[in-house]
Amino acid sequence: MFLQLERGFTSKVGTWELLRRIQNDKADLTCVIAQQNRNQTEGVEDDVADFGRAIGNNTKLRRVELSDYFYDLEEAESWESLWMKRWRAFFNGGFVKNRSIEEISLNRISHENMHGVLGFLGPFLANNPSLRKIHYFSLEEEIDVHEFELLAMFLLKRGCPLDVLHLEVGQHDDFGILRAFARAFRGSERVIPKRFHLEFIYGIGVGVEEMECVAQLLTKSGCTMEELELPVDDDDDHDEIAELFSSALAENKTMRKLDLFFHSSTMTITGWKEFSSLICDNSSLNATYGSNHTLSSLGSGIDEMSCPAPDDLISNLELNENGNKQFVARKKVFLVHFLVGNAWFPLIESMNSTLLVQVVEFMNKIVKENGDDEDTTRVGKNICNTLLFMLVKSHPTQTNTAKRRRV
Repeated sequence: MFLQLERGFTSKVGTWELLRRIQNDKADLTCVIAQQNRNQTEGVEDDVADFGRAIGNNTKLRRVELSDYFYDLEEAESWESLWMKRWRAFFNGGFVKNRSIEEISLNRISHENMHGVLGFLGPFLANNPSLRKIHYFSLEEEIDVHEFELLAMFLLKRGCPLDVLHLEVGQHDDFGILRAFARAFRGSERVIPKRFHLEFIYGIGVGVEEMECVAQLLTKSGCTMEELELPVDDDDDHDEIAELFSSALAENKTMRKLDLFFHSSTMTITGWKEFSSLICDNSSLNATYGSNHTLSSLGSGIDEMSCPAPDDLISNLELNENGNKQFVARKKVFLVHFLVGNAWFPLIESMNSTLLVQVVEFMNKIVKENGDDEDTTRVGKNICNTLLFMLVKSHPTQTNTAKRRRV
């Protein structure tokens, strides 16, 4: 339902009929606090309060969009800010009491009004347990960073993270948005939104200093962020940014998607190697097993860039999509250290009988988990047989234990 809260509209539909529809409607609702005739003010606040109360009483609504601009750009008045007393009437009328809304969109609310709107909306943001997503859209060329600090403050009061926080802003520089959020969530990483998307409508990017603020949050053990989308600045060193985030995600077990919009990137093989080492560190068995097995996406089109992501990185990202992380870790160890040639011989030469038996157990799991992969099954069985033969020759007392686990 599209609802434009202005006097002429409500008189045509019938105020009480419209209130009844709002209070019982299951669909999404777009509310525009506006009016065509700026001189027609009588009764507007009363109507707005009634609409706010109707929305507050609707337990079926799931998504609400709020705006105070007209969508007809030909109207010169559409870009004029409107009086805050209408927003006050709308929210105080009962809107903030709603506990069923899951998604709220703040769409092109005028710069002069946004800080006040967030203040009125605060109790709703902080106390609605159903709220999952906030979408903020603004074409303003300059955004007051205090608006985002205020928004973050209310999110902190929730005590649990949003699923999605999506910011689309039109200003020409990042203006400290990420620094504001980093300051707000420092020490309270557990309530960081699970998916954080930031877009600059006019095509600018986020600088290295701003990226560092977010990367530091990802190193915290309490951080539960799963997706991060940030547009990198084309003028920055993307290899440096790759090193920054690969280091930050070394111990992170929740981040599944990191999209820094490298599409027109200056990334070189040096940067890709940072991510490759993060996803699959082949320096040793333990390093491979302890690699990051959660990150499964670095955005779309990374294989089509001027310096595309290497095939092994792409294949390991795909492997990380598997939910069984022990399987992922074993498969990487096998692919890196056992699959090709006899590179695994030096790894086991100094192993005692107990470790050799453990390797047999490891290979048995590899074979069972990859039954549809002929190469993996064949190599795994051959290695098991070789290890058993070694045990028979040098450690006969351990042979019975290993044979029981033989494929």
